[in-house]
Amino acid sequence: MKRWHTFVALGDHLRARLLGGAPAAPATGLHWKLLVQASSYHYVTPALAWCLRDRTGMPSEVAGFFEAALTLNRRRNERLTDALARVVAALNAIEIEPVLLKGVARLVEGVYPAAELRFLGDLDLLIPSDRSADAATALRGIGFAEDPNINSNPAHHHLPVLRERDSGVCVELHTALSMPPHDAIIPADWFWQGTRLFTWRGLRIRMPDPTRSVAHNIVHDQLNHQHYRAGRVELRQLLDLAMLRARHEASIDWAELDRRFCGAGQGPLLATYLEFARALLGQPAPAGLSHVPRPRAMADFRRDVEWPAIRILSRLRLPVDYVLARRGDPVGIVKRLAHRQTWSAAAELVRKAFATAKW
Repeated sequence: MKRWHTFVALGDHLRARLLGGAPAAPATGLHWKLLVQASSYHYVTPALAWCLRDRTGMPSEVAGFFEAALTLNRRRNERLTDALARVVAALNAIEIEPVLLKGVARLVEGVYPAAELRFLGDLDLLIPSDRSADAATALRGIGFAEDPNINSNPAHHHLPVLRERDSGVCVELHTALSMPPHDAIIPADWFWQGTRLFTWRGLRIRMPDPTRSVAHNIVHDQLNHQHYRAGRVELRQLLDLAMLRARHEASIDWAELDRRFCGAGQGPLLATYLEFARALLGQPAPAGLSHVPRPRAMADFRRDVEWPAIRILSRLRLPVDYVLARRGDPVGIVKRLAHRQTWSAAAELVRKAFATAKW
């Protein structure tokens, strides 16, 4: 029960500050370790830190931890966007206008009130399939190379991950948005039709329209990562959906999305994901959907939260875990953090990790 109530409190704090919901309950009395564990497992610790930055009743050591997480993620995102500029410049030089996807699209579009709220793993770009070899060659020419520690799944809807040698930033060049049969929901040609040309830092990029962004968000979380089958959601992706809707609701063609998901036999998935957004972030589902949410979807997810896997119980995960794991965990944070009992030690470990990693 304590874990679920903590998770609900996490959603309440995000909703209250980012989505204009009713004020969340006072921060006093929260189980802080469980709150950070939940936010970090769902990669929303920087967003939570921003939402709680003016709250009273927070222990000073927890406030210091949140401040460190927010500051470090701000610096990290600055490095990522600087790397994005180098990548786009190289692609523009060979007449490719990449489509920004997922977190980097949300960051550049500015759907969040501050850039440091969104935690990114890497840079995801959609390019024309017939230019994939040219694009990869262009990035290799500016210091990117394949990382054998990452590229373990050749049957994927993007090219092998390329890492920049100097910064360590990773780029995924997509030629599709999903693997069959799920690509029928968001085929690449349909997705391209909804992109718009933008000038960013004097460079040419393309951004998907809100309807296609929502479609990709749902397919990525629920099908590409098989969360629907497991009865789960990732709060980072659900929050992206909520922020997209908060800005673009009038432009989202829900009838088109309903038709596409139902045509692929995934109508209940669409309804269930939107029910999670309603229950956890207070955002009502659109009217007119052809299906209702999967029975007991929220009850199953609650059980998953209350009885997490041993790997979740074994350590207090931090926002940096994901990237450090992909870098081979250079400072041993994943193993060492399990033995850290104080907030100050955890925050210091995060600072050291960012200091030694080339981001």
